[in-house]
Amino acid sequence: TMILDSIYLFDTIVDFFTGRFDDNGVLVPETMFGRWFSFITKTHGNTISGSFVRSTLSFVISAGPFRTARWIVTFMFPVINYLLRTLQWYWIDLVRKFNTKKF
Repeated sequence: TMILDSIYLFDTIVDFFTGRFDDNGVLVPETMFGRWFSFITKTHGNTISGSFVRSTLSFVISAGPFRTARWIVTFMFPVINYLLRTLQWYWIDLVRKFNTKKF
């Protein structure tokens, strides 16, 4: 069930940022209220994301908002920046391979 919960959480995040496909295959973005409502209801029922949200909120309450903000700035921003830069090079390589491929 851990693998299914992880896939469900990933699908929820992708759905939040992209939208849904209609019957013709066209990507239709949702309204902002629809996105947030869908995100909250989907993550509330998911065990991984629900426990993650509960543990994050309990950490913010116990540590305090300023300490949490300082921790995010000093730790999370560099980690996210590194991951995005690393993924960017893999993405560029993947696009280059697909562009040179003859169909």
